[in-house]
Amino acid sequence: MGGHRVPGAGRPRLRAATASAIALALLLGIFALRTSDLNRGIAFIALGALLGLFVDRRIRLQAEVLHGYEASLDAQRKARRQLANSARSLERKVAERTHELDDARAETLQLLAVAVEYRDDSTFQHTERVGILAAEIGTRLGLRTVQVRRLREAAPLHDVGKIATPTAILLKPGPLEALEWETMRAHSAVGAKMLERIPSLRELAPVVRAHHERIDGRGYPDALSGDGIPFVSRIVSVADSFHAMISKRPYREALAVPYALDELRAGVGTQWDGIIVDTMLEIVQPRGVARPLRAVRGAAG
Repeated sequence: MGGHRVPGAGRPRLRAATASAIALALLLGIFALRTSDLNRGIAFIALGALLGLFVDRRIRLQAEVLHGYEASLDAQRKARRQLANSARSLERKVAERTHELDDARAETLQLLAVAVEYRDDSTFQHTERVGILAAEIGTRLGLRTVQVRRLREAAPLHDVGKIATPTAILLKPGPLEALEWETMRAHSAVGAKMLERIPSLRELAPVVRAHHERIDGRGYPDALSGDGIPFVSRIVSVADSFHAMISKRPYREALAVPYALDELRAGVGTQWDGIIVDTMLEIVQPRGVARPLRAVRGAAG
């Protein structure tokens, strides 16, 4: 099969032919002896014996070859089994190592998010909820699984740079001065630099850096505009802004959800991406419930 000749495959025919030759030689020798042709009889008997020895030797050689072939096949089968076992073992080790790395990555993400929340008690659970909202927006917009995962990981870390913001500025109960605003605004760039130093989280750095950019180019730190802003950063911006508006802060009270939604509508095309804001509205506001845009500051019921 497959063009390979199996040693010993023609052995039955060889044995039959050789056995016939031996039998013929012996019969001729016996016949010669009976006819008193002693020399010829001895010659034929000797020939038969030699043929017997030849056949025996040939059979032994073929048996040795066949045994060697079978031993080679056994060795190949054993090697294949060992290779398969090694491959399975390697796959298990890779899976275990991958699982360990994923666990370490998740723990690092969690620790950083918790560090931000402990740094500023007023943002308790804000980071986690922004992550949930951002991932939901991404899912509804049809982003790939890997992009949604990146959103889910990056969004809770959007303010990680605030770990380096002075407490007096971070927790100031009143409006910030111009220089204080400059320090506060540095948190997105600082956060990106922090993530860039962690190999497993480096891919999240651009998302964090650009989450305060604006569609009209008046954001920070790089004054990006429109499609120049990473799409996932635009999603984080909407999720972060909405949840920040409905959360109480040291310098203001929380906005009611309807007014926060009005803020989002008012900022479409200038601060936020319209498609993303529409998706945010679908998540928060029940379908079929339309509310007109109104003045968001001091608006009545």
